[in-house]
Amino acid sequence: MSSLEMKTSRLVLVIALSHFLLATPANGMFVVWSLDQERWLHLNNSTIWACVGHVLLVLNYSINFLLYCIGNANIRRETFMWIFKCKNIYRGDSQQNCRK
Repeated sequence: MSSLEMKTSRLVLVIALSHFLLATPANGMFVVWSLDQERWLHLNNSTIWACVGHVLLVLNYSINFLLYCIGNANIRRETFMWIFKCKNIYRGDSQQNCRK
């Protein structure tokens, strides 16, 4: 196995594991809520658990984005161009009101 294949395999494994760990609480709560909404509403601290689940889900998306930026030079380059140079990714030109 080449070095690039090993790097890609590790990246996919980290993404899959982080997705499983961070998305499972929110998905589990959604299943419980879908099956019995009345019972969910009467659970103690259900709002807190829902907020924690949503924060973990957003953290999952953020980590995935960072991992993709680290692992893929094209995504990293386009992201940095878009953020730091205010490049319009749809037209391909810089906007007039961006900082230089």
